[in-house]
Amino acid sequence: SAFHNAHPRGEDEAEALRSYKPHIDTKKLIRNIEYELRIQKSMEDSFKRLGDKCEVARNAKVFYYEDLKDDAVGSEQKWGELFSTLKIWVKSELAVIHSNTPVLKTVANAREVKSTLKNTPYSYMLEL
Repeated sequence: SAFHNAHPRGEDEAEALRSYKPHIDTKKLIRNIEYELRIQKSMEDSFKRLGDKCEVARNAKVFYYEDLKDDAVGSEQKWGELFSTLKIWVKSELAVIHSNTPVLKTVANAREVKSTLKNTPYSYMLEL
């Protein structure tokens, strides 16, 4: 299609996205990871800091889509935290793209990415 679709609505679209393997700019990889982690920490710190004054911040939860998949470890607890209630069934037409695929199998330059992250504080990301 002529537009980007990061959320496939069927197996055909999901398979097309699965076959795409982006080339990661390893010269910027560590800097990009550190930036994303700083943003995440900043959000979490803001929620904590504002929690005494703001009910929304006090009840804010940080989660990732992968945490909410039915086959994810602890997904029912994450759903409960998200809705502050028991898990409810949410039907979706969205198809899973990479599910349990190791991260290095999803990029074009896995050897370079592995070499860049090896022996760094981010080497654990190679095991995801």
